[in-house]
Amino acid sequence: MDYHIPLIVCAFMALDVVSGLVKGWSQKALSSTKLRKGLGNKMGFIIMLVLAYACEYAMGYLDLGFTVPLVPAVSVYICLTEVVSICENVAIINPDLQQSALFQLFEVGGGDDED
Repeated sequence: MDYHIPLIVCAFMALDVVSGLVKGWSQKALSSTKLRKGLGNKMGFIIMLVLAYACEYAMGYLDLGFTVPLVPAVSVYICLTEVVSICENVAIINPDLQQSALFQLFEVGGGDDED
């Protein structure tokens, strides 16, 4: 197992948690309820990544009916989800960035992110 993939995914998730905390702090709206919900979402992502690893491992021994490389697909989905969430948080932290070309790619408008 290549340890780089879960490390990268966890780094994206950690950056989202940090950006969410900074967003809450900047708005004077830190909330244990939102933090708990956000961390619950992160645990769901971790469970999906572990499941992807388990399925790929099982494919070496069992015929699951598919042979798709799940770990890269799940990892990319998680990372892209976190990128959008981080951009939403940063757009709220610094509204001037909402008009930047990078943020226009993601159509970030400072949405109501729970993380």
